[in-house]
Amino acid sequence: MNEEAKITEEDADPISPEICSRANKVIILMPEDWIAPKHIYPSTTESLAKIFRSESAPVEVLDSGPLALRDSRSTDWIAPTFFVSSMLLSENPTAVTVALGILSNYVYDAFRGLKKDPTVKINLVHNDTLTGTTKKVRYEGPVSGLNQLEKIASKWAPAKK
Repeated sequence: MNEEAKITEEDADPISPEICSRANKVIILMPEDWIAPKHIYPSTTESLAKIFRSESAPVEVLDSGPLALRDSRSTDWIAPTFFVSSMLLSENPTAVTVALGILSNYVYDAFRGLKKDPTVKINLVHNDTLTGTTKKVRYEGPVSGLNQLEKIASKWAPAKK
């Protein structure tokens, strides 16, 4: 059975200037609700961050130190929210492609023998520095369809002059 991907885009809570500044060089793994006083991350965050570090991918976790994690009992794989800045995309246009490729390989390995094309839930958040707006794109679908997020993120990069 080939599952259809659901992609939605909506306005999101603003990201602080400090976080936006950090995101100029890296993709930031964020909790679902970055406005809340206590950040809670999907249980996959620490493992994914270790894999990104081992692959020298431009990714870091928003919070340092021990993270509050929520274990989700599901056959879906739930990723932390990825915050991507326009500046990062203009300087490193393949950053999202590389990160999603690493994520795909990790999920395929985690589900090996259980599910051929596991379902992934992931949010990409983007703050447009020109308009000051923040958008969140939610993806829920087969891991094989993550390239749809790459296409969306590529539109966020500022045009080169």
